[in-house]
Amino acid sequence: MKILHGFTKRVVIDTNVIVAAMLSPTGAAARLMADIFDGKYEVIVTETILHEYDEVMHRPQFHFDEEDIDFVIDWMFNNAVFVEVDEEDYPSNEMPDSKDAVFYVTARATGALLVTGNIKHYPVIEWRTMIWELI
Repeated sequence: MKILHGFTKRVVIDTNVIVAAMLSPTGAAARLMADIFDGKYEVIVTETILHEYDEVMHRPQFHFDEEDIDFVIDWMFNNAVFVEVDEEDYPSNEMPDSKDAVFYVTARATGALLVTGNIKHYPVIEWRTMIWELI
């Protein structure tokens, strides 16, 4: 795991990062995901987040290979830290898409960085970071 200033770098990965990595295997998102799969970060998820990863990667417009989807979901299931968050803490009124709030609340509750490729989805900036800030 990546140790910075004496602590493990915890991350909550927005779904758009995983999709970007699968669409562009040589891009910044793919490099970050390679670091994640190598154990350089402690990934934090909830059941809702894992379900969203699976649902989005199965959308027909992406045409992702089932083996690639299974790899991501299996890796997350076996390696990520699962937490529960209180849905009442979701600042859904502050989010352009209320389904994104679970990522923000999970990051806030665990002290993790919310890694995204799309900052307009997260106007609340305290926990947000961009992909290129980590690679």
